[in-house]
Amino acid sequence: RYIPSDGQAGEGEIALSEYYPASQFGYENALVFIALLKSELGLAAEATNAMNYKKQMLTTGGTIGKNSLYYHPEFGSFISMRCVLIGAEVLPDRESETKNLCADCRRCAAACPTGAIDGGGWTREKCLRNMMSEGIPESERKKVYELLGCELCQLVCPMNPKERKAPETYSLLEILRENETKHLKAKCGKNMATRTKLLTQGMAYAAAKGYRAALSEIETLTDDSTEKVREMAVWAKKDFRR
Repeated sequence: RYIPSDGQAGEGEIALSEYYPASQFGYENALVFIALLKSELGLAAEATNAMNYKKQMLTTGGTIGKNSLYYHPEFGSFISMRCVLIGAEVLPDRESETKNLCADCRRCAAACPTGAIDGGGWTREKCLRNMMSEGIPESERKKVYELLGCELCQLVCPMNPKERKAPETYSLLEILRENETKHLKAKCGKNMATRTKLLTQGMAYAAAKGYRAALSEIETLTDDSTEKVREMAVWAKKDFRR
């Protein structure tokens, strides 16, 4: 479980999505769990992604929302899931009939900044969080409001708990100077907090906020060796001059 924030940050700062720290925490603890299963019980065990997590979770209750996310009966969609295959017969703690609890209020569709949710459900290619991994189209760059994620459809959902926490924020200049890269890799996972993602999202957010103090760092990145970083820097620099 994780407690989200609203992603709001002060001038010159950017908030971090709470999901990926939770995901990394789950990954590290899954490895500890696997080691214990092997050493203490002599069981074969391994982490796997080759399984439909949501389908497995539904066997013990919960529901799927219009945004395609799994909703835990107590914690809602503010969770991260990990799957471990165990070489033994294991029964669920409890089984319950899965009901569709989504009220079809369409608040998630109205809140989605990129129109990824409609009457037909959720479209991965239109989702801002997915774009952050694959590459953010020019038309959507100013919709980035936090690092490494987007929870807007979840924040308005009546099936979710209302509890919020103060956002964890980082200096935009320190992000663009790569002084936070090592720390964020450890916190969020090296495959998620990549140099390219942190720099491109930082520049997109700086442009969205009109944070001109970042222009010097952006100018430096226009000659970067990585194409995605270089292209985002050229775009951001041009946007500031409009």
